[in-house]
This record gives sequence, structure tokens and C-alpha cells, in this order.
Amino acid sequence: MKKIVVYSSLTGNTKKVAKAIAGELGCKAVCYSDEAAKIWMILILSRLVTISIKAL
Repeated sequence: MKKIVVYSSLTGNTKKVAKAIAGELGCKAVCYSDEAAKIWMILILSRLVTISIKAL
């Protein structure tokens, strides 16, 4: 299973925590304001919808 940590941070504190979590998980931490993060969220959500439909 692929992992990604998506965060949003105004002051930088959440960014630090997200990067620490990503480091422990061995994956990337990306800011939600980045275009790449938005694309990842679309892909993840579309995958979840596909899985949910197949489960029916």
C-alpha cells in the first residue's frame, strides 16, 4: 500500500509534525496547497470510490 502525508500549515508547526510522521512511515509529506497534493487527493478519493463501488 502506498502512503502519503498531506498537510496544511500556516505557521510551520504542522509541517514539522507532518514531515516527522512521513519520516516514520517512509513516505512523502506534501502541502495541500501544492498542485501535486491536490492531484494525489483526487487520485486517492477516486480510488476509494472505485473500491466502494466494487464492494457493493
